[in-house]
Amino acid sequence: MKFFKTVIPNFFLILLLSGCAATPWLTPLKEKEFDSKVRLVTALSERYSSCDRGFQSDLAIFFNTPYGQKALNGFLQFSQPASYKFVATNPFGQPLFIIAGNKQDFQAIIVPDKQYIAGSIRSFLLRNHLPIFFLKGRWGEWLTGRAIIKDDEITAIREDKDKRGFWVTVSRKNTTTGYTTHLLFDPKHHVFLEEMLENGVGKIVAEIVYDNRSARTGCQQPSTITISGLDYGTEIRLELTDIRSSDTQKKYILSTPKGYYRQYMP
Repeated sequence: MKFFKTVIPNFFLILLLSGCAATPWLTPLKEKEFDSKVRLVTALSERYSSCDRGFQSDLAIFFNTPYGQKALNGFLQFSQPASYKFVATNPFGQPLFIIAGNKQDFQAIIVPDKQYIAGSIRSFLLRNHLPIFFLKGRWGEWLTGRAIIKDDEITAIREDKDKRGFWVTVSRKNTTTGYTTHLLFDPKHHVFLEEMLENGVGKIVAEIVYDNRSARTGCQQPSTITISGLDYGTEIRLELTDIRSSDTQKKYILSTPKGYYRQYMP
């Protein structure tokens, strides 16, 4: 239970803490150049719209903070848009805890303490002093390095300072996150290399880099996802191995094991 109360909440807190980073783009393109690049982005979005609905993989999470380094290993199952199940294991492959749910509810099993916890994600965030933004974030995009963007959501396109491609600024309608997304598009390989999240006052609060994409399918799932640009120089790296895609949309729900103490968070 101690591990669940400290490592997992701290992971999400670190991910969403405000950071500071210099913007890597130039001035916005003019209309003619803008329109041609919008067509490239929307073509990629059309390709992504036909991708499999989910995946499963082994997952290693590495935390690098001023207070030291930590690592967490386990097995992840994810289904779009936000259904998940993660089994954290010890070095011998034995489960330490299991958590599953979506953006509304979660269930967790703490194996060493024989405890079952269930409740709302909102309650989980409030109890652990975590930003509500996480509740409204685009989990599927962050875990796949893919974004389905409509042309009227693109507000600006800028060349990258290091000539890696161009940055697409996306402001989606009907969203309450208050965050703007900037995506670095690689026109040579037709993938997004990087994503930046900007808060409502123009501050970059997270940088997400997608590396080592699989070439087995047109969806090109990244196997390395690095989150940086956070407060205090904190960096998080996700390494996915043995990735297997699935076209079945799933919901993950955990039942109470026999003999476990039950705790509910309304």
